[in-house]
Amino acid sequence: MSTVKVAGIGWAQPGDERLSHAELLYRSTRKALEDAGLKRDAITSAVTTSFDYIEGRNLSNQFTLDSIGGVMKSCDLRLSDDGIHSIAAGTMEALSEPGGVVVVGAVQMAGTELIDSTNRVVEETFFEPLYLRPVLEGHANPEALAFGLAARAYLARHGIDEKRLAELVAARSAGGEEARTVEEILDSPVIAGPLHDGHRARRVDAAATLILTTDAPNGARASIRGIGWCAEDGQLANRDLSEQRPTALAAERAYADAGVTDPAAELARVEAYNAYGIDEAMTVEALGLAAAGKGLDALLDGDAKVNPTGGVQGSGWARGAASLVQAVKAMEEMSGQSGALLASQGWSGPGASSSAVAVFEIGA
Repeated sequence: MSTVKVAGIGWAQPGDERLSHAELLYRSTRKALEDAGLKRDAITSAVTTSFDYIEGRNLSNQFTLDSIGGVMKSCDLRLSDDGIHSIAAGTMEALSEPGGVVVVGAVQMAGTELIDSTNRVVEETFFEPLYLRPVLEGHANPEALAFGLAARAYLARHGIDEKRLAELVAARSAGGEEARTVEEILDSPVIAGPLHDGHRARRVDAAATLILTTDAPNGARASIRGIGWCAEDGQLANRDLSEQRPTALAAERAYADAGVTDPAAELARVEAYNAYGIDEAMTVEALGLAAAGKGLDALLDGDAKVNPTGGVQGSGWARGAASLVQAVKAMEEMSGQSGALLASQGWSGPGASSSAVAVFEIGA
C-alpha cells in the first residue's frame, strides 16, 4: 500500500491583528504550500475541522474551504471534530487518490461576544437530559465540570493528592504567556473539585495546515505510519471516567499500523492534549507510556518526550485546532531528527468521548 507523506506544514496565529478565521486558515495553508513547493492549483481535495458553536456561526466550512483551495474538489469534507481526526480523513482521501494533493486544515477562533453563553448552552445539550443535564445546567463551563468529575474519579481510584495535578499544570504552563503556580491554581475558583478554573488552558485563536500526498517530489516533512480513532458513549454515567478508553483503542490501532510494540522506547516525542491537565495524565497511560495510576508520576518525574513545550497549557488552547497545531510545531522542531517517531493525540466530544492518535516518522 502507498505511504502517505506530509509534504508541507504551516501554522498561524493572529497576534495583535484582527483577522477572520478564513484569513487565518489561508495564512497557515499558504505556508504549508510554500513548504511543500506546491501551487494552489495542485490541490485535489480538502479536509477541515472546526466547531460551529465555538465560533457562533453555522456551517463554518463555507468560510474555510475557499481559504485552502478546497472548493469544487473531489473531496471537500468538513469535520466537527478535533484536528487530529482530520488527519485520519485526509489520509484515507490521499490513499483513495494516489498522487493527489490533499490539504488538511484546522482553525478555531473565539467568534462573537456571545460565545460564552453559546458554548454553555451547546455543552449542556451534550449530556443526557433527565439526570445529567440538570446537574450541569447553568454552570459556566459544563465541559470543564465533566472533566472535574473525571479528575475526582481518577485521583480517588488511585489515591493521589489533588496537589499533584496542580503541580503538573503549573509545570506545563511555565513557559507560556499565562504561567500559573500551584498556589494560584488551587486558589482559583472550583469548577468541580478537584478541578479549579486555574487548571484550564487559556483560549487562543490558531490555525494549522498539512499537505498530504503519496507523491512528494520535493521531499517530505514526515510520513504517516499509523492512524487510529475511536469514540464511545458520550454519556458520562455510561463510562469509566477514571480512564481514557477511546485513546487506548485509537493508540492500539495506530501502533499496529506503525509497527510500534514498545511506545515508551520507540516514540521520540508525544504531543498529548492537556486542556485540563487531568486529560494528559490519563492519556499517557492510554498511550502505553505509564501504568494505570502512574501517569502523573511519570510526567512530573521528567518524561521529557511528552509535551516538551507544555502542550496547550503552554501554547494556548484553540479548541478543535490545537492538536493539529501542536503536531505541526513538533514536526518543525524535529526537522533534523530523521527517522524519529512522533505521536500526536487529540480528543473531542463530551468529556473526551472521542479520541484520535497519529504516528509520524520524521523526514521519511
